[in-house]
Amino acid sequence: MSEVRKLSAVLALAAVLCTDAAAQNARHSASNIEPDIGPHVMEIESPDSSTLRSFLVPGYEGRVHLGQGIPAPNETPMQMLGSNERAARMRGNYVRTSGLELYLNLLRLGENRDVITLENLNDLYASARPPIRTDPWMRDWAPILEYAARGGLADGPYREVFCVEEVPCPLDRFNGSRPYDIAGQTPVWGAAHNEFRFRAAYASFLENYAQSLIDWGASLNRDAVCTGAMQIGNYDFNKGAYVTRMSCQSVTRLPEGGLTDVSTDDYDIEFSVRSEGELASMVLTWKLDRTEAEALRNELQSRQSRQLFILLTGEIGFETVDREAANHPKLLARNHHFILSGPEVRVFYDAALTEPTTTFSLR
Repeated sequence: MSEVRKLSAVLALAAVLCTDAAAQNARHSASNIEPDIGPHVMEIESPDSSTLRSFLVPGYEGRVHLGQGIPAPNETPMQMLGSNERAARMRGNYVRTSGLELYLNLLRLGENRDVITLENLNDLYASARPPIRTDPWMRDWAPILEYAARGGLADGPYREVFCVEEVPCPLDRFNGSRPYDIAGQTPVWGAAHNEFRFRAAYASFLENYAQSLIDWGASLNRDAVCTGAMQIGNYDFNKGAYVTRMSCQSVTRLPEGGLTDVSTDDYDIEFSVRSEGELASMVLTWKLDRTEAEALRNELQSRQSRQLFILLTGEIGFETVDREAANHPKLLARNHHFILSGPEVRVFYDAALTEPTTTFSLR
């Protein structure tokens, strides 16, 4: 190899090493920045602090929040923040999203507690990671269980089942909120140090902590809110109304018994439903006379917007599975949805939900 080629290769390698080092430093420096949580969170309190840990989820008015985020009033756009402020905002987003995923995984354990039993959990792994499952229909069990344990166990039990002396424990490497996966770290039973450590840690988890997580998931409140937006298109002069669709940013189902279309002097709401009660669309015909309609348009134009923001109340539900019909007794109800059981749609001018516009009754 010529001297020029040797020098080029050395410089290229140095560039790669510097880039990797910079990325590692950024990850570690970001981990020391206090997360900007924002105003709309709620704490899920541990029923037993020696075993389980409290955590934060997106929340609004005492309910778990699904759908697009609710910013703080007059929140500075992300692109206008300095690097530290941006990192704090991103860490806050991570705390909320990881907390919601933990909450949903705990709910999944509780929803399926009749089939996720300690006896069945003994059959989850045939070896170590990657887990070779003795029953192929248990393929969804491992990630739900691992994520619930990684987020829900208190520090002591976490170290017991996920850490070994030979490998740095994630609790010692990163500051701030409990990590799920940070910088490529994926905690698994016994740090997957070898198949014996894996099985010993998993056995300890089953004996000491699994049932506590399942019971916690079964006890959690399922009250929820869902937020979304509706686009205000052109006014229909023939109908004397704005016609638009309302939806939240989550799979939505109607409550048991469904909802009937609404027709009043001020508005109509028409529901379109897919199979199993899933809401396909919720079409609003908002009857405003020309003066009122023009005032709304002028207000939106002053805000440089063509949309309003909506808030719905309901509960978190899960798909219905018929294990007998599917001939799979270990099949899980895994996919969650928002059940629109609240009595009304609240409408706001702003995404922060501080400036109410109107309310539409659903019943």
